[in-house]
Amino acid sequence: DAVLAAGKVDPIVQPIVVNIASVDPLSSSVNFTLAIDDALRTQYNATGGVQYEALPDSTYSFTEKSGTINAGSRLDTLYVTFFPEKVNPTINYMLPIKIADASGQTISGNFGAAYFHMIGNPLAGTYQWDFKRWPNNIGPPSGPPDGASFTDVATFLPDDPTTVETPSGYYTG
Repeated sequence: DAVLAAGKVDPIVQPIVVNIASVDPLSSSVNFTLAIDDALRTQYNATGGVQYEALPDSTYSFTEKSGTINAGSRLDTLYVTFFPEKVNPTINYMLPIKIADASGQTISGNFGAAYFHMIGNPLAGTYQWDFKRWPNNIGPPSGPPDGASFTDVATFLPDDPTTVETPSGYYTG
């Protein structure tokens, strides 16, 4: 799951849904435990492509790591919270969270982990910009601005390691 934090300073809460993928719901409850497994990030990096650093502990909170899927049900949800103001937007980060234990039940080899990642970009970050308005019939640089000027910030959010995206338009529109 990609975690997008365009201009965010508030925490971002992401769900981790644990699903019993069986033909029928289970007849008894299943306890499970989730765990961060940085070896999964290392394995991912070994395949080539975008390389990720481990997400620093101070940039997320993952406190509730166990849950129960009740008999007759298939799902339980736990949460990880990210703090975007603490993340360096120029660095690629990954936080792999896996099902570490499922009370003896088989854990899927390809769906047993969630890879939360953030793509960094050297231009990513928050920028201040100034806006000045000229009357349509004059335009710069042949005349002075009409006195309207604004200062705002724009966040350059990485699409990938070489592309950033930011809102544009008329002032904050």
